[in-house]
Amino acid sequence: QATTQADAPGAFGPRAKAALLDDLNALQARLAAARLRGAGLPEADAAARMAQEASARPDLAAVTVAVRELGRVLG
Repeated sequence: QATTQADAPGAFGPRAKAALLDDLNALQARLAAARLRGAGLPEADAAARMAQEASARPDLAAVTVAVRELGRVLG
């Protein structure tokens, strides 16, 4: 929701939003699969908190940081 509400002016704004949403959807699928396999992800809770903080404000920079953190945790 933060991604769709964020201001992204310019010709590449819509593409940036779409790319972030694609990355986030892929990471959520990987996280769900890892949890279903019973994978231990000790840093996942911290990454989830960061994602929650990012989702509280419509800011592409915050969402980008959260997506990268989730990706780092999942390897």
